[in-house]
Amino acid sequence: MNICEMFVQECEVEYKCVEQSGTDPEFIASEKKSSFIIKNVSGKDICKVKIDKCVIADHNKKPDFLIINNDDKILYIIELKGTNFRRGIQQILTLIYLYENKRFFKEANVVNSYIVVSELGANVPDVDAIARKDIRDKMGELNGKFRYAKGTFTELA
Repeated sequence: MNICEMFVQECEVEYKCVEQSGTDPEFIASEKKSSFIIKNVSGKDICKVKIDKCVIADHNKKPDFLIINNDDKILYIIELKGTNFRRGIQQILTLIYLYENKRFFKEANVVNSYIVVSELGANVPDVDAIARKDIRDKMGELNGKFRYAKGTFTELA
């Protein structure tokens, strides 16, 4: 069973929330004039899951997408924002704390997180030092990285 299948089973995810799965050349998460793209140059088995208003339908803070590279066991937590960078950090951390003890999460070798904003507000480089430290520390524990960009962010798989 791959990580995406574990996630669907363990978290009782409806299959409609798995928006894309397979070895497609691109996986695109897009909202609010912001996009995160995985260029699947190596033909990896990947799935894209809609988290906000699908897996987690309530009003809790949560990121927009979870993309899972099953072959390399990498999780990509994606938050697409207008400008509220600090809230994006909180949304990513909420998902991590919600799932970090689940089997699918523990199977991952790497957990990366990304915030893509449509506009970089003046506060982004100086976002609350504690919030940035919290997410960077957490990403370090998960062998991952935290990155942010304006407009579009592209990763290779």
